[in-house]
Amino acid sequence: MAKPPGFMDLIDPDTRERMRIDRSIWKDRQQGRRIVYVLGPENGWPCKIGYAANLLARLHDVQVAHWQKIVVHHCGYCFDKAAALDIEKAAHRLLDANAMRGEWFDVAPAEALEAVLTAAKAVGADFVVANMDRVRAVLKKPLAR
Repeated sequence: MAKPPGFMDLIDPDTRERMRIDRSIWKDRQQGRRIVYVLGPENGWPCKIGYAANLLARLHDVQVAHWQKIVVHHCGYCFDKAAALDIEKAAHRLLDANAMRGEWFDVAPAEALEAVLTAAKAVGADFVVANMDRVRAVLKKPLAR
């Protein structure tokens, strides 16, 4: 007798793969991982540097308060909340001369990423830059509900 189909069997393979990637990239709260990100308008200016346990939720929160379409320019993992906070604060200090308001900086995405990488090295945190093609693939289409 064949096993009845489960929920994942009823979803098309493309959506199933996006759901798998989504879980692996964004929902790492259980392992204590955090995502340090560089967000900003599509045109690349200005940039916001921060960290989150769930980047999709954070992107939504920022988008609600912004008049332009916000995109993830760069992001990466660190493996605990304290390290993410240390990286964020150190990156903010590095870009202090370009501070606009709050966590927003008058820099291009590449300069913001360089500050994040320099900050991670300075604080001695393990930081892994995310594959942005995979990140964009997850963000490109909403998941089927």
